[in-house]
Amino acid sequence: MYVFFGTFLLVLLFFCFISRRRREKTLKKVCALNNDEKCNIINELLEPFGFSYLASQDILVSRIGSDKSRFGCRFYLVLYRLPIYFDYKDKTWLVEFRRGQYGINTGGEIDIYYADRILNQKEIKSTPFYSVSDSEMPQLSFCLFRKGVRIADVLSRHWWLSAFSMGRFSEPADLFMQASIAFPGQEMVWAFVKSLKAAGYTKEDFNVTLNTVTFYFAGSSIRPRRLHLLKDTIAQLINHFWYSAYLFITRPFCLSLDRLLYLYYYLPHIFFKMLHINKYNKLNQQRRHRS
Repeated sequence: MYVFFGTFLLVLLFFCFISRRRREKTLKKVCALNNDEKCNIINELLEPFGFSYLASQDILVSRIGSDKSRFGCRFYLVLYRLPIYFDYKDKTWLVEFRRGQYGINTGGEIDIYYADRILNQKEIKSTPFYSVSDSEMPQLSFCLFRKGVRIADVLSRHWWLSAFSMGRFSEPADLFMQASIAFPGQEMVWAFVKSLKAAGYTKEDFNVTLNTVTFYFAGSSIRPRRLHLLKDTIAQLINHFWYSAYLFITRPFCLSLDRLLYLYYYLPHIFFKMLHINKYNKLNQQRRHRS
């Protein structure tokens, strides 16, 4: 019995020693790189996932031309959503706003899609929606705030604008988004505004300047059922556990750039697992990109 226990202890100490040496080598490897080298490496790693690293804000943003994706599996997404459907030029359009917790990351998104025809209310959930073509992409922008502190500020002509602060834990209620959309014409502006009012916004809640609509997304038009509330509570407990583990493992660093590179060199399987791509819901699975 004592021999078995002693052998087990020696093996455990050996693996702890090997792990410590590996951590030290990984730490030196990351520290030996300059910022340009780090950005080049991380962007090469992120490109297949449809993201790029924005050094000025230490966040990840979606790339134009990427397929729709999110971090983590569907169960661990705890989001507030605001879908706005409106009719314009013989089509039903959808602009959807989201903010919340994506696994161990805090983020926000704006998507714009359309159907091939005008839909009634019953057809919306079952009809495929398509992302807009490159020539139709509007200029989207949003600032994401956490407890009043800005954590992301992005602007681009896009069909899916998103930004994620890696290794940050938030409750969706702690976040709010200032969103803007520059539409191609006034007719589309007022079609969107009409549906925005139908979602509960008043004329004091938004601003229209030329063809640009700006408003705050602070609540959620999707009222979760009790089962969803329970699921979200469990998901957030799991998210917080893995968020804490991520910070502990990458504790020598503060920036996401350094943390991600350190994780890639030290635990590559975990790195790619963290960037695992899953579709968000049945509606998103029906959407297709049109070039």
